[in-house]
Amino acid sequence: MEKIVQNTDHDALTCKLSAISTRYIPCPLVHKDYFNYNDIYLSYYQTLKTLLSRRDQGSINRALRNSYPVMNYGTYLRTVSIDSLLNSYLDERVSNEYIQVVNLGCGSDLRFVHLLNNFKNIKYIDVDFKDALELKGKVLRTNLKFKQALKLDTEIMDKTENGSQLIHTENYVMMEGDLKDTSDIITKLSRYTDTNAKTVFITECALCYLPDIAAQRLIDKIIDTFDSGYWISYDPIGGNQEKDKDRFGKIMQDNLKSSRDLELPTLLKYFSEDLYSSRFTQHTNSSKKITVNIKNLWEFYLQSINDNEKKRLQKLQFLDEIEELKIMQSHYIILNAQW
Repeated sequence: MEKIVQNTDHDALTCKLSAISTRYIPCPLVHKDYFNYNDIYLSYYQTLKTLLSRRDQGSINRALRNSYPVMNYGTYLRTVSIDSLLNSYLDERVSNEYIQVVNLGCGSDLRFVHLLNNFKNIKYIDVDFKDALELKGKVLRTNLKFKQALKLDTEIMDKTENGSQLIHTENYVMMEGDLKDTSDIITKLSRYTDTNAKTVFITECALCYLPDIAAQRLIDKIIDTFDSGYWISYDPIGGNQEKDKDRFGKIMQDNLKSSRDLELPTLLKYFSEDLYSSRFTQHTNSSKKITVNIKNLWEFYLQSINDNEKKRLQKLQFLDEIEELKIMQSHYIILNAQW
């Protein structure tokens, strides 16, 4: 099951590369100050290809050739919604405060490269399975651009990881861990972070792969452990097929099961924005006040993307599946919770 979930990271990377090649991202509203956005991802992929099997290379190349507008819009909204929340939080604080960013289930995401070059008062922790991080670390060490950007010549040897090849610098750490093992995750986070400092947590399509008990335990324990936090979560929601005859989640679940033997344990349980946000608001530690904002990605598109940007997007590819886009993006949420 772990390997199946890890393989979804190639899908996410392929989608991002497709959105970059068709110029959906970087978004001029959000990524105007980002460090060499296109070059970072394209360079990463060129190095990654040399480390992948021919089968994996072929799978990614085929997906890139089939660049559907509705998928590019989805990747655009996923990327821009997370980055807009992250940038807004950091812009208000990082000039005079030390901030930690923890990406739980990071995969091949490269946000840390931009952030560490844009903000000097940040520590970034990438968390994922060991195999995924070692492949990522090999790419970063092999590619001269990343070696220079991350200052890997000043890397600190982390003896606690038993000879692992994971990267460990002063402001960037790769931390292996299984998000289902909350105790191990919290122990390691307590080692690599200051639990009294303001900390951003990112779960980008990560909570949806966890069993409900494990996901709730992770949320609760992190809120208990860190004095001040800001959580950004992007996930699918199923829709209420009993009340609204909304079968999106059931169809998605069946397709993933038949095509990949992949399950999303909480997709049909947290089928609405209110139910999804309750995972944070029902926290048992009543001494902490938790503020939650949530919207689906279609609402984000209508409310947060201005008319000029919408016109720019419309010129990139002809999109006649507007209703399909609306249905799909109404079943993905972007949440931010603060305590």
